[in-house]
Amino acid sequence: MLLISGDAIVSGSMEYTYITSDLKFVHEGSLADLSSNSCYQDYIRLNGNHTLHRLQKIEPWRFWRWGDYLLNEKWRQPYLEISPDELHKAMHQFAATYGASDGSLRCKLDEKRDGLW
Repeated sequence: MLLISGDAIVSGSMEYTYITSDLKFVHEGSLADLSSNSCYQDYIRLNGNHTLHRLQKIEPWRFWRWGDYLLNEKWRQPYLEISPDELHKAMHQFAATYGASDGSLRCKLDEKRDGLW
């Protein structure tokens, strides 16, 4: 059913992409992973503003998602409306600041900690 309905998500992002309101930190993946994310800890230390925002709106008319809306931690995050261009720029800025050597959004500080750098 989700495949047929599609998702109202900013193009070019994953379903579990989060971003800070200043567009300086991007996280792709589970929010639980942040406790061990060195780049996120560094971002908090330097910026203070650390609330991550989801990029998908809650659409109550999509009744088949209500369970997910109630149970998934993603939907408890505040929503931030962002254009595809703004997201693209934010991802490039994040990659230049924190990005891994393989060009992914994996944290290069975590690469160093894990001995991959």
